Amino acid sequence: MVNASSRTRPEVRTRLDYLQEHLINEVYAAFARLTGLPESSSRAIEDLDDLARIESALAAIDTLAERQEKLEQSQEKLEDSQDRARGAWRDMRTELLELAARVRALEQKATGTITKEQRGYIYQLVNRWADARIQRDSRLSIGAARAACWGIVKQKYTLSKYEDLPIEKYAECVDFIKRTCRDSTGVELDLPEQTKLDLGS
Repeated sequence: MVNASSRTRPEVRTRLDYLQEHLINEVYAAFARLTGLPESSSRAIEDLDDLARIESALAAIDTLAERQEKLEQSQEKLEDSQDRARGAWRDMRTELLELAARVRALEQKATGTITKEQRGYIYQLVNRWADARIQRDSRLSIGAARAACWGIVKQKYTLSKYEDLPIEKYAECVDFIKRTCRDSTGVELDLPEQTKLDLGS
């Protein structure tokens, strides 16, 4: 700052005051140009704090955006993994069904006797037939009725065990049991036959 003493002449003091004001204005103007702020407003200098706060806020927003993008990418990867798992289960289920069918076919070819499912169906038919006989004749016990029905089947096909029924006689045997039950009791055996492996949906 230029210091004009009381001994300085008035015309010189005026020039010194002008020079001092000019220097101050030039310093402010140079600073304004350097920072990119308007030269005419003193408020522009105060806005530096606001600019710093805005910059911090923008940085925080960028960070949040990056985190959101990573979360979305993780979610997409999780959904892809779940889709692959569901597809793998469907493929495995199909393969198991095909394998079970092949095993049944091999069992039939190897032994020539009825399959496990066919044995189960005949067993249920005979039990229903025995129940129908009890309804017709209440003097029969459940054990006696079942023994009588099994005796008729085994005698018809010359079997010691019904599991040994030849595969080619299966359809004939089912028809024989249903027809005999209807003729002797009047009851129609409409039990549905289970023909495939159930592994769930």
